[in-house]
Amino acid sequence: MTPGVPTRVIAASCGLTAFAVALVSGLAVDNPMERVLARALGCMVVCQLVGWVVGRLGEKAIADAIEKFNASKPTPETAKGGAGAAPRPGKEGAAGA
Repeated sequence: MTPGVPTRVIAASCGLTAFAVALVSGLAVDNPMERVLARALGCMVVCQLVGWVVGRLGEKAIADAIEKFNASKPTPETAKGGAGAAPRPGKEGAAGA
């Protein structure tokens, strides 16, 4: 997944959820429609910003954890200084046939 997509998905989900909750709760208590829509839109904007911050922090934390994991568990390529790993025995026979 490309960077930034999870952040946008989380932000949109939070904003739309807040809009729906504000809309349903405002209609449930018989508030005027103008007030319900105004509050629902305000909630959507605020919660989308909060969702963007939460998504960005989560994405950064996951990227840091992956980087830390990769640094602690070297692969054959990185253990040899990036010179490349030895070819697998099954790969050469299939390519040469």
